[in-house]
Amino acid sequence: MFGNVYQRLPRPPSHLDDETESIQFLTNLGDQVVRIGYVVTAGGVNYYLTDLKLNPHETRAIDLRKLRDAQQADFKKNKIPAGATDGSVLWNRIEHVPVMGQLVVLQRHRGMASPYTCFMCTCGLSFQFITMTPATINLLPNQTAQDAAMAAYVNCNWTFFYNDVTLSTDWWSSYPYIATVNNTTQKGRVTGVAGGTTTIGGSYTDYVVDDSWYPDYACYYYPWTSYNGNTAKVCDFSIQGSANPTCNGSTLNHSVYQAYVSGGCTVVPYPYGSHLTYVGQGSVDPKDSATTQDYITVPTLHAYYWAGPGPGAVVPQFTIKFEETQSAIYRERTDPVCQ
Repeated sequence: MFGNVYQRLPRPPSHLDDETESIQFLTNLGDQVVRIGYVVTAGGVNYYLTDLKLNPHETRAIDLRKLRDAQQADFKKNKIPAGATDGSVLWNRIEHVPVMGQLVVLQRHRGMASPYTCFMCTCGLSFQFITMTPATINLLPNQTAQDAAMAAYVNCNWTFFYNDVTLSTDWWSSYPYIATVNNTTQKGRVTGVAGGTTTIGGSYTDYVVDDSWYPDYACYYYPWTSYNGNTAKVCDFSIQGSANPTCNGSTLNHSVYQAYVSGGCTVVPYPYGSHLTYVGQGSVDPKDSATTQDYITVPTLHAYYWAGPGPGAVVPQFTIKFEETQSAIYRERTDPVCQ
């Protein structure tokens, strides 16, 4: 099968058992690189290959058993069911390049090979839109994570295929003071800057294919740009509250400190990752070093201490772990109590 390929229903069946193997062969007959949309359906699950491409005149063999047994999730977090023995495959080219393909089902001890070819759509895949994955990126300040852009395409029967276009997408951040995104050397790399949320956006242009309005069944291509984005959430906090400046050596001082959380993040309570405490400097003698932590509202530290006649300070120390990142930030500050 050549050129504009779509394997129509009934889909060429794949089969895997102790005696049978299924191998997909694809050959690029052209003089330029071609991207391939590819989906395996088994057990009611669609599994997408999003980075399949063929160099000029390259032949690629896709071993469906190895693909199943690898149990590697696709960008939708789908996996080919580990026990699947029967399924089907669909594939199509994206660029206007001739491609030949055949699914071969091999029966080892019978010396048989059953080839399955396909019928053809008039044209190849038609670009529809891009989507960013994951839907939300959770970070701490200075942490990085990789964003990805997937382009959605359809064939003549409106079956969807996806291709990773991260490196070809134009990236931006709505609020770079919260999180930045690399648009040059490491495209799609997001870095947290400060607490808050921002949209990480991108645009990608490819061709929509139209053969439905013309009597000659020719393939007509026109460019289409899609815009989309996802959310970057940066978890951070600051320590609020101040120490009592009294230091006459006889007054038991009580200061309240609270963690102001930004980014809309959820704090993991003590003792499961967060911890609040304080130490005294100079003339400050902690009366009670145990922490009182209130997570009904915000993480709160009650510091009780004696302040002597000399210079001293109270140092609240906050370790806050966030559910979103499953990692923690340590911050402290120094409050003088003797002026």
